[in-house]
Amino acid sequence: MSKKSEKVLKNTMCWELKRYGRFVPKSAAGAGGTSWRIFDNTNSAGKVLLTVVESGHLLVSQDQELLEGFSLADAPSFLKVSQKSDILLFQMMVKGEGRMFRVQFAGASKAETLEQCKSAASQLQKYVPVCVGGQPGSSAEVAQGSLSLQRLAQCFLGQGRLSLPLAYHHQSLPTESLESFLRLCLLDHTFPSFVEQVEAELNKLAQN
Repeated sequence: MSKKSEKVLKNTMCWELKRYGRFVPKSAAGAGGTSWRIFDNTNSAGKVLLTVVESGHLLVSQDQELLEGFSLADAPSFLKVSQKSDILLFQMMVKGEGRMFRVQFAGASKAETLEQCKSAASQLQKYVPVCVGGQPGSSAEVAQGSLSLQRLAQCFLGQGRLSLPLAYHHQSLPTESLESFLRLCLLDHTFPSFVEQVEAELNKLAQN
């Protein structure tokens, strides 16, 4: 095995990770709210590895346990990946349910961990775009289930590749009379002007 944590075997790319974290939503985290379940790379628990195999499947494993496993075929339709420093954040929408996990790369130095992360990101870009610099939303913001007002405004305006965190995907408002309410709004001759004003204010927030 080479000194670097990246390995190549029969077109299979493998990177050693410092840790893997799985986002646990509020409904599953209990009274403590949202949190991350962390798997560290330790001698007792085993190495944590990120693997992209020749068939186009992504795997995250620790020892003999498979932590993540899915096909990257048609990845842009369900997966968003962002890189910040030596961390890759994966945001997925599967069967209408959002989920997230993140991986931090191992290395003897910060420069090596960054090199490994960039190498993995480059491999993933064959299947899905990878946003650099914490977009869409930094891992800390997503972990807390919140974004700044500026980023929220950019999300609603559809600017860039920003996306709302999981906390904003749950509908708590009543929808039974939504159609009637929309009909009423559309029949109001002042409604188009109101929509324009809302968009103008959103653009102000997005630029601040």
